[in-house]
Amino acid sequence: MQHYVFGTIIVLAGVMIAVVGRRTGQGKLGRNRKAGIRTATTLASDEAWLTVHRAAEPWTIAGGLAMIICGLAALGIQHNGIAAVVAGLGALLGAGLSIIGAVVGHSVLRAR
Repeated sequence: MQHYVFGTIIVLAGVMIAVVGRRTGQGKLGRNRKAGIRTATTLASDEAWLTVHRAAEPWTIAGGLAMIICGLAALGIQHNGIAAVVAGLGALLGAGLSIIGAVVGHSVLRAR
Protein backbone atom coordinates (compact mmCIF):
# COMPACT_ATOMS: atom_id res chain seq x y z
CA MET A 1 0.00 0.00 0.00
CA GLN A 2 2.76 2.48 0.88
CA HIS A 3 4.42 1.97 -2.49
CA TYR A 4 1.32 3.55 -4.06
CA VAL A 5 1.76 6.61 -1.86
CA PHE A 6 5.49 6.94 -2.60
CA GLY A 7 5.00 6.50 -6.32
CA THR A 8 1.99 8.77 -6.63
CA ILE A 9 3.62 11.65 -4.76
CA ILE A 10 6.77 11.47 -6.89
CA VAL A 11 4.80 11.22 -10.15
CA LEU A 12 2.65 14.25 -9.25
CA ALA A 13 5.67 16.28 -8.14
CA GLY A 14 7.47 15.36 -11.37
CA VAL A 15 4.53 16.48 -13.48
CA MET A 16 4.39 19.77 -11.58
CA ILE A 17 8.13 20.41 -12.02
CA ALA A 18 8.07 19.55 -15.72
CA VAL A 19 5.02 21.75 -16.38
CA VAL A 20 6.43 24.70 -14.45
CA GLY A 21 9.79 24.26 -16.21
CA ARG A 22 8.10 24.26 -19.60
CA ARG A 23 5.79 27.19 -18.90
CA THR A 24 8.53 29.39 -17.42
CA GLY A 25 10.89 28.51 -20.27
CA GLN A 26 8.25 29.51 -22.81
CA GLY A 27 7.53 32.75 -21.00
CA LYS A 28 3.95 31.68 -20.19
CA LEU A 29 4.60 31.82 -16.45
CA GLY A 30 6.13 35.17 -15.66
CA ARG A 31 8.15 36.43 -12.77
CA ASN A 32 6.55 35.49 -9.45
CA ARG A 33 7.42 34.38 -5.92
CA LYS A 34 5.59 31.03 -5.98
CA ALA A 35 6.95 28.88 -8.83
CA GLY A 36 10.12 28.78 -10.88
CA ILE A 37 13.73 29.66 -10.13
CA ARG A 38 13.26 32.36 -7.54
CA THR A 39 16.52 34.08 -6.74
CA ALA A 40 17.36 37.74 -6.26
CA THR A 41 18.80 37.71 -9.78
CA THR A 42 15.76 36.19 -11.51
CA LEU A 43 13.30 38.31 -9.58
CA ALA A 44 15.17 41.51 -10.46
CA SER A 45 13.72 41.79 -13.98
CA ASP A 46 11.50 40.06 -16.50
CA GLU A 47 14.47 39.72 -18.86
CA ALA A 48 16.58 37.95 -16.22
CA TRP A 49 13.65 35.69 -15.30
CA LEU A 50 13.07 34.63 -18.90
CA THR A 51 16.76 34.22 -19.76
CA VAL A 52 17.45 31.96 -16.78
CA HIS A 53 14.30 29.90 -17.29
CA ARG A 54 14.87 29.42 -21.02
CA ALA A 55 18.35 28.06 -20.34
CA ALA A 56 17.14 25.92 -17.44
CA GLU A 57 14.09 24.53 -19.25
CA PRO A 58 15.61 21.29 -20.64
CA TRP A 59 17.21 20.48 -17.29
CA THR A 60 14.04 21.16 -15.34
CA ILE A 61 11.93 19.08 -17.71
CA ALA A 62 14.48 16.26 -17.49
CA GLY A 63 14.26 16.44 -13.70
CA GLY A 64 10.49 16.23 -13.82
CA LEU A 65 10.62 13.29 -16.25
CA ALA A 66 13.14 11.47 -14.04
CA MET A 67 10.73 11.86 -11.14
CA ILE A 68 7.81 10.60 -13.21
CA ILE A 69 9.75 7.53 -14.37
CA CYS A 70 10.96 6.68 -10.86
CA GLY A 71 7.51 7.30 -9.42
CA LEU A 72 5.92 4.97 -11.96
CA ALA A 73 8.58 2.37 -11.22
CA ALA A 74 7.85 2.68 -7.50
CA LEU A 75 4.17 2.08 -8.22
CA GLY A 76 5.08 -1.25 -9.76
CA ILE A 77 7.26 -2.43 -6.88
CA GLN A 78 5.45 -4.42 -4.21
CA HIS A 79 8.17 -4.18 -1.54
CA ASN A 80 7.66 -0.90 0.34
CA GLY A 81 11.33 -0.46 1.23
CA ILE A 82 12.52 -0.82 -2.35
CA ALA A 83 9.67 1.38 -3.61
CA ALA A 84 10.73 4.07 -1.13
CA VAL A 85 14.33 3.89 -2.36
CA VAL A 86 13.24 4.18 -6.00
CA ALA A 87 10.90 7.08 -5.18
CA GLY A 88 13.69 8.75 -3.20
CA LEU A 89 16.06 8.32 -6.12
CA GLY A 90 13.50 10.05 -8.31
CA ALA A 91 13.27 12.95 -5.88
CA LEU A 92 17.07 13.29 -5.80
CA LEU A 93 17.36 13.14 -9.59
CA GLY A 94 14.59 15.69 -9.99
CA ALA A 95 16.14 18.08 -7.50
CA GLY A 96 19.65 17.58 -8.86
CA LEU A 97 18.71 18.18 -12.49
CA SER A 98 16.63 21.22 -11.53
CA ILE A 99 19.56 22.67 -9.58
CA ILE A 100 21.86 22.08 -12.55
CA GLY A 101 19.33 23.93 -14.68
CA ALA A 102 19.32 26.88 -12.30
CA VAL A 103 23.12 27.02 -12.34
CA VAL A 104 23.22 26.80 -16.14
CA GLY A 105 20.55 29.48 -16.41
CA HIS A 106 22.42 31.89 -14.16
CA SER A 107 25.64 31.20 -16.09
CA VAL A 108 23.91 32.09 -19.36
CA LEU A 109 22.60 35.29 -17.83
CA ARG A 110 26.05 36.27 -16.53
CA ALA A 111 27.59 35.60 -19.96
CA ARG A 112 25.29 38.15 -21.62
